Amino acid sequence: MHALDHYTDLLARPDVPTVALCLTVVAVGDTDEALLRYDAFQPDRRATLVDLAEEVWMEPVRIVVADRHGDGVLLVEPNGFHGTRPPVLRRLSRGTTAASVYWNVNAVSRLSYACDGEVIAAFEILGGPPRDLPPVLVPFLDGLDFGPGLAWASALTFLERVAGARLTADWFHAPHPASLIVDPERFDRPATLAALLPGIRDHHWSSRSVGGPNLPEPARAVFRRRAEGRGRLLRRAADLTVRQVLPDVALSDPASLTETERQQCRADLMAAARESYRAGAGRYWADEDDDDDGPTGGGIEDLVAEISAEQAAEEAAQAALRRSHALAAARHRLLADPRAALAGALAQARSADPVGWPHLRQQVTDLLTRTDPDAVAEEA
Repeated sequence: MHALDHYTDLLARPDVPTVALCLTVVAVGDTDEALLRYDAFQPDRRATLVDLAEEVWMEPVRIVVADRHGDGVLLVEPNGFHGTRPPVLRRLSRGTTAASVYWNVNAVSRLSYACDGEVIAAFEILGGPPRDLPPVLVPFLDGLDFGPGLAWASALTFLERVAGARLTADWFHAPHPASLIVDPERFDRPATLAALLPGIRDHHWSSRSVGGPNLPEPARAVFRRRAEGRGRLLRRAADLTVRQVLPDVALSDPASLTETERQQCRADLMAAARESYRAGAGRYWADEDDDDDGPTGGGIEDLVAEISAEQAAEEAAQAALRRSHALAAARHRLLADPRAALAGALAQARSADPVGWPHLRQQVTDLLTRTDPDAVAEEA
């Protein structure tokens, strides 16, 4: 059967969940490697797309299934779009190629192709490819119709040509390795002091201002001393921030670390943050057998014990999610720019302890507004 006819029939099947999908193919030989590149983890369970599509997954749970398919690995998210994101496609395609198609219930769609860490092309499926289509994509898109009625079938035909294998209904019904997605970008969202602290303006806190080149050296020395004082004050505020949300972790002096050591510490803290988030989110994506655990006697004592266990599990999950952001705050603290270090640490601390955030925000604001940077500079 012609690919377009095959996928038209597949999309019409009531037993195949195709209302909202993100399908990504990456030309690597190992499923675990593909999952790691996809911001997921080595899987500890298997699941079918049919079963996953029956659940309404919301934050903090985002799931992808993956398995060998043709010349690479196929990764599929029900109701997701992670595989369309440029940072993900760049990671997936390092030293190889990756392609992704996505659509949702509102007909928002995307077709993407990446090679050697660069997104070569990305466009709305319903809009069709651009006129200046890169030559490498021409064979994959030749003869396809992206108009209404055939757009999704054409997108799947494109993916088949890239992967060298046909997607069938059996793939949707078969169990595949599955994993939670925890993208690093959630711990790296842009932040400014002005948006986080009342009355603070970022440009007032530059630690690099040394005055104009035409100023006399004594005046430039004053600028340098004040810049150094601002930098140390920002570092002190970042330390305060992290200690509030992560009191059990020793803080190393960023100035004592080489750039290589700093980058390694940041990588270690990112890994720890993702693992902590995974542990917390895993509470909401339990194995089917988990519901059978716990008291089974049916008496009031068993019911109370079951409720207590549920509450304890919920509290542990929320604590793990909050700790992931606390670890991310410690990671931002190690940035070379002290102003960015504080802004990033504060942004993550707000997620780590939303209840204590107003008090922490006031503490940091008071420290920055009531401490003389010149005095801090003289302490060194």
